[in-house]
Amino acid sequence: MKFELKMELDGQEKVFARERHLDLSDLENALVLQLNQRKRAEKAEKGHESASDIKQNLRDIGRFLVQFFDNQFTVDQAISGLAPNQGLEIDTFVMAALGENTETAEKADEEQEAKK
Repeated sequence: MKFELKMELDGQEKVFARERHLDLSDLENALVLQLNQRKRAEKAEKGHESASDIKQNLRDIGRFLVQFFDNQFTVDQAISGLAPNQGLEIDTFVMAALGENTETAEKADEEQEAKK
C-alpha cells in the first residue's frame, strides 16, 4: 500500500511517499505513540497537563511520522509543515501501522462525520 503525506515547507507544498510494506517496527512506533498519548490523557484528566506535555505530544507525533516516512523529513519540519486539519490523515497512518484496515477506518470516519 502506498501512503502519501503533503506538507508545506519553505513556502512550497511537498509530497512525501512511502511504498514499502508495513512491518513490526511500524507497529512498535505506533504503540509507543499511543502509550505516550494515553499517559498524557490521564495526566490531563487529573488537571496536571502542562504546555511542555502538549509540545512533547506534537514531537511524538512528528517522530512517528518521520519514522513512518523513512526519515524523508525532520521532526521540526513535520511540526512546522503540517496543518492542524491533517489529524485524521495522521490517524490513518497510525491505524495502518497498528494493523487496522485503513479503508474500513476511513469509511467509519466518513460515516461519523456525516452524522454530525
